Amino acid sequence: MQNRTLRSCFRCANMSWNGGADDVDSPPFFDRLAADAVGYLSSVILRRAPIDRGKFMKRFFVSCADNNGVGFRNERVANRLEDLTMHTIHELLTRLWDDYALLNLQVPAICQLIEQRGDTVVNDHIALRTYSDPRIGIDVLADSFVRLGYCVADDYEFPEKHLTARHYEHTDPKLPKVFISQLEIDAFSPVLGQLVNDLIDQVPTSLTKQSDFSVSGRPWQLSYQTYAQLASESEYAAWMSAFGFRANHFTILVNALTTFNDLQSLNSFLKDHGHALNTSGGEIKGSPQVWLEQSSTLADKVEVQFTDDLRMIPACYYEFARRYPKPDGRLFQGFVAKSADKIFESTDRR
Repeated sequence: MQNRTLRSCFRCANMSWNGGADDVDSPPFFDRLAADAVGYLSSVILRRAPIDRGKFMKRFFVSCADNNGVGFRNERVANRLEDLTMHTIHELLTRLWDDYALLNLQVPAICQLIEQRGDTVVNDHIALRTYSDPRIGIDVLADSFVRLGYCVADDYEFPEKHLTARHYEHTDPKLPKVFISQLEIDAFSPVLGQLVNDLIDQVPTSLTKQSDFSVSGRPWQLSYQTYAQLASESEYAAWMSAFGFRANHFTILVNALTTFNDLQSLNSFLKDHGHALNTSGGEIKGSPQVWLEQSSTLADKVEVQFTDDLRMIPACYYEFARRYPKPDGRLFQGFVAKSADKIFESTDRR
C-alpha cells in the first residue's frame, strides 16, 4: 500500500520513482507534487477509510525519505499537503455556510448587526439532519467530515421525538463542531416508514459517496401531500423531506462576543431588531449548572417547489450558545439533550 501510494503520487507529479529532471528543492516541484498528490489521495485513497487526511499524508511522505532518498525535504511536502487538507475542510464548511445563508436571509442580517457592533462571529457548531436508513444515516452523512479530520465525541438520544444524534469534533479545535441527528423511522407508523423509504429509493448511491453529500440539498421528488402526511407524524420528518441534506443551522459562540455580557442581552438585542425567538422550554434552554445555555431564532418561511404545489414553509434557523467551564476548568464542548430537544422545534410549522 505504501509504495503503491507513493509511486502513484510521484507519477502524478510527472517524475519517476527514482527521481526526475526537477530539482526537489525547487518551488515548482513542491507545488506540483503537493497539488497532484492531494488530488490523487482525495479521489482514490480517502474514499476507503475514515482516516485523518493530514496525518495520513504526512506519515507516508515522511517515510518516503527512507525509500526514495529524497531526505527530510519530504517533510516540506507533507506540511504543504497538510495545509491543503485544511483548505479542503474549509471549502466544505464554506459551501455549507453559503448554502445556509442564501436560503435563510435572517442569517446574514444577524451577522451584519453583530459585526456592526465590532464583534466577530465565531461558529460553535453546525447541525445536519437525516433519516435512520443505513443508506443515508449518520455514519454515511458524517463520512466526509471524518475523512477530513473529524472524530466522534459523543452520542445522544431524544426519546420524545424519536431521534438519535452524534457530535463530532475536529483535530483542530478552532473548527466548529458538527452535530448530526437522525429520525428513527422504526418508531413511527408503517405509512411514514414507506413514505420515507420511497424518498430514499430515489437517492443515487453515487451521491452518498461524494465529498459534498452533506450539502447536496433535496435529492428526491416530493409532493406537498407527502410533506403534509409526514408532518402529521413528525415535523422533523417533514422538514427533512423538503430540504434534504444541508445545514439545518449554524450556531454563534456567545463566549467569543465581546459586546454582550450574556445570552440574555444577545436575545434582547435580536428581538429589538425584529427577530423572533424560539420560546419552547423558555427563551434560554439550559443553564450554567449543565455548562451550556442555548437559544435560537424561529425559522423563517421560504418558498419551496413541490411536484404539485408551491408553498411557504419554515426553513432553517440561527442558534446561539454560551458554554461554561466544567469543574476541571475546561470549557464544556458537548450538548444537553433536554435543551436540544426544544431547539429542534425551531423549524416546526406555525
